[in-house]
Amino acid sequence: MFERFRRRPLLPANEAYRDEARQELDEAVLCEMLGLPAAVLAPLAILRTQWCEEPSVHGGKSTRPG
Repeated sequence: MFERFRRRPLLPANEAYRDEARQELDEAVLCEMLGLPAAVLAPLAILRTQWCEEPSVHGGKSTRPG
């Protein structure tokens, strides 16, 4: 799995809600490595968006969700 992701660029953490590489990495770790069901990904997407909406995370940047 490391080889699949080691050269993939990541957006800044405050843009995690729209970072496809981070989302694919989450799926790989949670579902492939840990064997969790894919059903965990939908709540994680909500949590990721909520986290990125926090002022301490987005810092007032225009890249915040919504």
